[in-house]
Amino acid sequence: MNPTTIEELKEKANECFISGDWAEAEKNFRAGLEQLEENHSLPVEGAMAFMLDYSRLLYLKERNEECRDLCLKILDLAEKNSSNPATQTILVPTCLRLAETLSFFEDLDQTLIYLKRAANLADHTDLNLNPDYLSILVTILSTHAAYLLSGEDPGRFAESESLIEKAEELAQEYGITSGEDLANLYSTKAISIQLRGDIEEAQKYYILAIDALEDSPLSACFGEACFGYATLRATDSKFSSSLEFLEEQIASKEKRTGNDHPILKRAIAALALTYSACGELDEAEIQAQRYNRIVEMMGEPGVELKIDCLRILIDILQQQSRFSEAQVLLSRANDLAEATGNQAILVRLLMDMARLKLDLGDFQGSVELYEKSLAITTRLKGPDHFETAICLGLLGNAYFAVHDFARAEQYIRQSIELSSRQEEFFGNLLGADNYRYLGLVCLQQDKLEEAEDAFLKALAMLETTDMAQTLQEAETLKNMGELSEAREDLEGARRYYEKALKLARSILGDNNFEVADYISCLADIARKQSRYEEAEEMYGKALNIFEQTLGPGHPRTCIVLQRFGEIAIEQSKYDEAEEYFVKTLTRMEQTLGSNHPDVGYTSYCLGATYHWKSMPSRAESYYKKALSIKEEQLGLKHHDLATILEPLIDVLNSQGKQAEAGSYNRRMNELTGYDR
Repeated sequence: MNPTTIEELKEKANECFISGDWAEAEKNFRAGLEQLEENHSLPVEGAMAFMLDYSRLLYLKERNEECRDLCLKILDLAEKNSSNPATQTILVPTCLRLAETLSFFEDLDQTLIYLKRAANLADHTDLNLNPDYLSILVTILSTHAAYLLSGEDPGRFAESESLIEKAEELAQEYGITSGEDLANLYSTKAISIQLRGDIEEAQKYYILAIDALEDSPLSACFGEACFGYATLRATDSKFSSSLEFLEEQIASKEKRTGNDHPILKRAIAALALTYSACGELDEAEIQAQRYNRIVEMMGEPGVELKIDCLRILIDILQQQSRFSEAQVLLSRANDLAEATGNQAILVRLLMDMARLKLDLGDFQGSVELYEKSLAITTRLKGPDHFETAICLGLLGNAYFAVHDFARAEQYIRQSIELSSRQEEFFGNLLGADNYRYLGLVCLQQDKLEEAEDAFLKALAMLETTDMAQTLQEAETLKNMGELSEAREDLEGARRYYEKALKLARSILGDNNFEVADYISCLADIARKQSRYEEAEEMYGKALNIFEQTLGPGHPRTCIVLQRFGEIAIEQSKYDEAEEYFVKTLTRMEQTLGSNHPDVGYTSYCLGATYHWKSMPSRAESYYKKALSIKEEQLGLKHHDLATILEPLIDVLNSQGKQAEAGSYNRRMNELTGYDR
C-alpha cells in the first residue's frame, strides 16, 4: 500500500534512506512536501521536522542550492511561529545544516553567521525538550573550528583550537562517549593537527572519529574521516597502510549497510584515489567506477558530486594514456560546470584540461589554460592565497614544457615566494615541489650550481616537514642523479638513482611503474658507461614492468623500448635500431597521435638511423616529420630546431637538393648564427 499521509511518507522516506534507496526516499519526501504546500493541517513543528529530514538527504546528495532554500523555508516557518517553543528546538539543527550547506559556496561569512546563530539559540533554548540535541553544541563548536581552519587567516589556529577545547569540555560534561557529534569533533581535531604537520597524531584522531560512529552507521562523518585519513597517509606515502585501513573500514561498514550504500561514497572515492596514487591503476578504475555507480544510484546527485566522480576517473584514464576517453569525460564535466556557473569548479577543470594537453603534447594550449586558471584563482582567492601559489607553480611547469625557461623560472620563483608565507607544513610541501621544479629549469639552462641549490632546498624542506622517506624524496634524489649526469659524474648519478630506487621499492613494492622508472635511470648510466649487456638487462626489467602495469602503448613503455634502439645505434647495429624505432613509433602514434613531441623525437631517431644506413631519402622524410612537430611545439624561431636542421641539410645535400638545403641553412643561420 502506498503511503498517503505526510507522516507515512516521512516514515517511508526514512526507511528508504536507511536501506540506501535514496532515489525512492526522495520520491516520498517530494510527495510529502507537495502535501505540505497544499494542506496546512499538520502542526508546524511536524512540517519543520519533515523538511529538516528532507534537507539531510539533499545535503548528502550535494544538491546545495535546494538544501539551502529548504533550510531557509524552515527558518521562515519558525519565525512566523516563534511563540511555539517546539519550533525553536528545530532551529538549532536547521541553522547548523544551513551553515554546512553554505560552506559549499565558500561563503565563510554567511556560514559563520548561521553557526553563531545556532550556538546562540542553543544557549537560550530548553534543549531538554529534545534530548537528542544536547550534544549538538559539540558539533556547532567543532564545525565552527573546521571552517576557520579552511580559511587563510593567520590567527585561525588559535581561535579554532579554543573552539575545539570548548567542544571537548562540553563532550566531557555531557558524558558524550560516542556518536556523530563526537566524531565531528575528532575529525576537526585531526584536521587541525594535520595542518600543523603532526601526521601520526592526526591519524589517531581520524581513527577515533570512525570508532565513535560504531552506533551511527549512516553518519556522513564516516566518509569524511576515511577521506581525511587517506589524504593524510598520501602525504607521507604510506599507501599500503591507507589501503589496508580503507578496505577494512569499508568492509566493516558494508556489514551494517549492505554493499554500495550511498553513505560509503566518500570512502570509496578515497580508496580509488589511494589506488591511483600508488600506481595500481586497474584497481583504481574499478573503485572509481564503483564511486560513480553509487552516486548515480542515489537519484539526482548534485552537479558538483557528478563532476567529482568524473574528475577521479579522468585522472586514472590519463595515467593509463587513455586520452580520448579522458577527453570525452572532461568535456562532459566542463559542460556540467559551466551550467552551474561555479568558478572554483571551472578552475579545477581548466587545470585538468591543461594537464591533459600537456600529456598530449599541446604545450602552448596547456600554457593558455593555466594562465586562465591563474587569472580566475587570483580574482576569486586573492594574489596571496595558497591556491594562487599552486597555479603559479603549474604555469611555470607549462612554460618549462615549451622551453621558455625564463618564464618558467619567473613563475616558479613567484610560487616559492608565496608558499613561504603560508602555514609552515603545507607551505613547505609546496615549496619542496617548487624547488625541485626550479632545479629542473636551471638544469636545462646548464645553471648547475643553482640547480643543486634548489634540489638541496627541496630535500631540506621535506626533512623539515617529516616528509623524508616519501615518493617526493625519491623523485628529488632522481633529480640529483640527473644533475650528476650533467656534470658527467656517472658514478655519483648511479648512487643517487640507487637510493631513489631503494626508497621507491620500500613504498610501492617491486612491480610498480614508478619503480621501473628508476630502474630505467640506472640502465641509462650503464649504457653511458658502455656496459650494454647490463643496460639491456635493466631496460628489459623496466619494460616488463611498464608493459604489465601500463600496457605496451603507454608513452613510458615506449620510451624504454626506444632505449633499445639507442643502444643499438651506439653499437652500430642499425638494422636492429631501425626495428626498435619503427615498433616504438607505431605504438606511440596509436596512443598519442602523429604530432606529439615524443613522436617527433622517435621520428628524429629513425631519421638518424636511416642517415647512418646511407638511406638519405628515408632519413629526409623522418627528419622533416620531426622538424614539423618541433616547430608546432616550440614555434618557428626556437634555437632548439637547429638539432634537426643540421642533419636535414646534410641529407638534402647528399641527394643533390642544394636549393632546398640552402633554404634550411639560412634558417639555421638565423637561429644560431652558425652557417652549415
